[in-house]
Amino acid sequence: MNMTPATRLELNQALEALYQDAAVAIDWSELYRWFGEQPLNRTSYAQIKLGWEHLCRVSHRRYELPELRLILGPAKLTVMRDTFPGESPVICLDDLADAQGSFALP
Repeated sequence: MNMTPATRLELNQALEALYQDAAVAIDWSELYRWFGEQPLNRTSYAQIKLGWEHLCRVSHRRYELPELRLILGPAKLTVMRDTFPGESPVICLDDLADAQGSFALP
């Protein structure tokens, strides 16, 4: 499976969105087109992982990589990352919704 330069660019744009926003949702139809297979196999998921590692290490000079998690939804694959060192931690919505005090949020 060889991705074209155009589909590799699309994957890199999705991974950049993941880097910036901590989550990205990608339509399955896009993923199938990018990788030329349906369903995706281990090699495709490995390419996503390698693309993520390359983006972090080469483009952003990050060497401690947060773990990625996937939600295999019916229409989209949602990829979420843990936080990088120095970023605000993940907060449970219940903790904010049920809190008695106020929080300073961005």
